[in-house]
Amino acid sequence: LRAKGNPYTLQTLENGQVIVMNHLKLELSNQSGSRQDLMFESSEKEVQIITAIQPLPLEDGKVVQVDIFVRIPKNLIHNGQKTTTLTVRNQTSQPQHIIKVDKEVTLVGPF
Repeated sequence: LRAKGNPYTLQTLENGQVIVMNHLKLELSNQSGSRQDLMFESSEKEVQIITAIQPLPLEDGKVVQVDIFVRIPKNLIHNGQKTTTLTVRNQTSQPQHIIKVDKEVTLVGPF
């Protein structure tokens, strides 16, 4: 999951809050038989997922690599890490057609 380069970067907001940013790379494939519009979410409201396109359109039979950035307040990082659950789900109004994948990831940051 972790992208090449620095494992994290720090960003200081105007209010003085320090944000830790992790860069992850996901490989996604669609074998559902139809196009899927994918959303990326976190299990915690303080953890923000940033992608170039959301929802991400993924045609049937395609495999893509997607860069995502995960922002988390530094005060939630303990001993250099924070475990959270990232969710990839399709955007649909039909509950019987919901596709959802949860992946536990360890975010890293300063000690």
